[in-house]
Amino acid sequence: MKKLFFVLALAAAVMTGCQEKEGPVVEPVLELGFEGDLVLPAEGGQSSFAYVIKNPAEDGLLQVTSPESWLGEFTVTSETTVSFPVEVNETGIVRNAEVRLVYTYGGGKEIVCTFNAIQNYVGGEPVTPGSDPQISVGPACSVGAEGGPVVISYSIVNPVEGGELTAAYEPQESWIGEFTLNEEDGTVTFTAAPNDTQEPRSVVVALTYVYPSGSDTEDNVVSAEVTVTQDAAEPGSSYDHEYNLTEFYGECYLFTSDYNYFTVISDRPITSDGDAEPGSVAFCINIIAPAPEDASHPLPPSGSYTFAGFAFSSNTFSCYFDDDSNTFVDGSMELSYEDGVFVMDLIMTDQYNETYHIRYSGDGVYTETVW
Repeated sequence: MKKLFFVLALAAAVMTGCQEKEGPVVEPVLELGFEGDLVLPAEGGQSSFAYVIKNPAEDGLLQVTSPESWLGEFTVTSETTVSFPVEVNETGIVRNAEVRLVYTYGGGKEIVCTFNAIQNYVGGEPVTPGSDPQISVGPACSVGAEGGPVVISYSIVNPVEGGELTAAYEPQESWIGEFTLNEEDGTVTFTAAPNDTQEPRSVVVALTYVYPSGSDTEDNVVSAEVTVTQDAAEPGSSYDHEYNLTEFYGECYLFTSDYNYFTVISDRPITSDGDAEPGSVAFCINIIAPAPEDASHPLPPSGSYTFAGFAFSSNTFSCYFDDDSNTFVDGSMELSYEDGVFVMDLIMTDQYNETYHIRYSGDGVYTETVW
């Protein structure tokens, strides 16, 4: 029995001695195939970058993501390359995007690597990646005379931890509201007050980025400027009353050696008898002019007509309110046919020295009448 036990013990010893000893576990290593920032073309298109995974795990999985929508879906096309589409940059500013690589393995272990992608904009001066911080600011912008929100786009290229952006303008302008900075969107917003003047106005907004120098010296400063212009207010009417009328009635008849073209223009429909609806803004006009060139479609000749109170001579006219509320004492009239459209344009003055701009544009149909 002792001999048998010895043989078994020896066999166990031999078997134990043949087992392979476990060495130290070598963890995967994720490295990028470039240094610094990844510069992308302003025109966009398909792009890619290189990477390498040393000591890859059998269950290893690489995922690449970015929160910026102008970078498309990332595809791991090989063991060393990631490709992705890039949108064209027509924003007027350089834009940045953080790209995140996550390599998972071993039932939940992770290796994380990030880098910054920089895209210049179409028509802009390219920035230098990996150098000192720079401010890329959008082009000059404008706001209407009515005022409202103004948004200035910007981006900080090569930002430094601890850097701070401020916005200011000189000289002080009362029409510029308080600035609001949104670092996530890369915008500076303010509200412009309405411009009631007849002159446009502008202000130069300066964006300043202050960042630590990395030594005991003063902080470093970089800045950029953008001009914001506001339109002038639309010029007001130089007349006391302005009317653009839409309804027309006309009849003509022989008057001495000329024709009288009797006309009613109104802002409301006119009856077949030439009467405007009650409450209408309507004017009655007698135009004395030569006989119509086309008897089947009689129209007064185009040209200038002189106000005559009571129109009796050729190329004169009279004009009065349909409701006899006022009396005109002076005026002028232009008749024209613009692309077949009959246009009457009158400048009148009443007995109270108030001025009127009266205009009709539309069909001009006169019915010839025998008196």
